[in-house]
Amino acid sequence: LLHATGFLGAIYRPLTQALTAIGRVYSYDQRGHGDSERPRNDVYGWDITASDLEGFILAMGLKGVRGIGHSAGATAFGAVASGRPDLVARALLIEPVIFDMQDPAMQRPSELRERTLKRKRSFDSVDAMFANFEHKPPYKTWRKEILRDYCERGTFAGADGKRVLKCPPEVEAEIYTTSRDFDGFAYIMRCNVP
Repeated sequence: LLHATGFLGAIYRPLTQALTAIGRVYSYDQRGHGDSERPRNDVYGWDITASDLEGFILAMGLKGVRGIGHSAGATAFGAVASGRPDLVARALLIEPVIFDMQDPAMQRPSELRERTLKRKRSFDSVDAMFANFEHKPPYKTWRKEILRDYCERGTFAGADGKRVLKCPPEVEAEIYTTSRDFDGFAYIMRCNVP
């Protein structure tokens, strides 16, 4: 199970717990997210997200994985399944991030990147963060326990006592910056894996 950009594997805890009834479930924090190590060179991107997923599957000695990916996680699963059908037997792609590479807007700085850089990065408390998000899309549609997990596990206590996002907006923004260099839609369309 691979999470969306800006989130972390722990928010899917209720889903991963339910899925353990039918087999082993793995979820990890993508590079620069959650509790993952921050790379020294701060290199992020769609191709790296897919490469990291492939590396994880190989490192775990898995083949024929049934994957669930959300947003960037879905795009990564589509890319890996397209290039390495031996590793992915089937995948559920929830809201994959796909861009029209012919759109002239793809040649200009991303509006999504600029919006992301303005994102609030710290909150007075977990409760304050929860209150900030519970009535805003897309969080208002989330189960409360999942939003609580995001607020608790997706932040750390800063030196000033505030809760700080574990995935800083710069990491997300860097991933969006590389969107013009990665045609996730083409990978998904070439994929023969169900």
